[in-house]
Amino acid sequence: MQIAGDKKYRTEVYSGKKKMVIFSDYIIAADGINSRVRTLLGLKPCRSIFTVSERINDSLTEYCEFWFGSHHAPGFYSWVFPTASGSSLGTGTLAQGNIKIPLERFKKRRDITQEGQKRVYRIPSWQGDLYNKGRILFVGDAAGQVLPFTFEGIYYAMKAGDLAAQAIIENKAGKYKRMWKDSFQKKFAMMDKLKDFFFKDDASAEKMVALHRRQDVQEVSMRLWLQKDSSGLGLKEYIKLFGKFLS
Repeated sequence: MQIAGDKKYRTEVYSGKKKMVIFSDYIIAADGINSRVRTLLGLKPCRSIFTVSERINDSLTEYCEFWFGSHHAPGFYSWVFPTASGSSLGTGTLAQGNIKIPLERFKKRRDITQEGQKRVYRIPSWQGDLYNKGRILFVGDAAGQVLPFTFEGIYYAMKAGDLAAQAIIENKAGKYKRMWKDSFQKKFAMMDKLKDFFFKDDASAEKMVALHRRQDVQEVSMRLWLQKDSSGLGLKEYIKLFGKFLS
């Protein structure tokens, strides 16, 4: 990738062994946590969290289970999800070291003895410090746009791509940052504070689990997490319930 004549970007793209050269006025960098575009621009890589997941053929649950505990998920959570062909389980951690050890600890706690294929992933940790560099717009994992606390990224990557496209259509690359912040900044900042509070130790995690036994907390959380309610009203309801933890 380089600047060509007429201030256009010259990008070499490979599809298998076939090389294509593309000239463009803008670039949307949606190339993941190991963003090649970030590297070429000399930008620091995203901070990240490590997760390890395992797919097994046996059906372990009919529900989506979330488990908390510093013994097997320090600063994160562990999970067991049903799938069409069995179950997916895994854990994540902010700690350094062998990520597979926390997974084995979680399996022991959950009394899972089956073995399956393991995969280790890096998940970006949101910082909110990268939107565009000139006419290069960063979206999704390349920009670290993963919601803190739940660590969901697909929906926000898709929405960021839409906002980036709108900014390009208007020929105002700098507008992308403003539109993203108008849509998601308050939500991301709030969830980041909740993450820091509830994941700091086991006692705080237990408080979070206890709070989510309440029906009103469940309803507000589902609207904010699953239905993607980013409206002012949705955030106010969440702040009303969790406000004492956000200071």
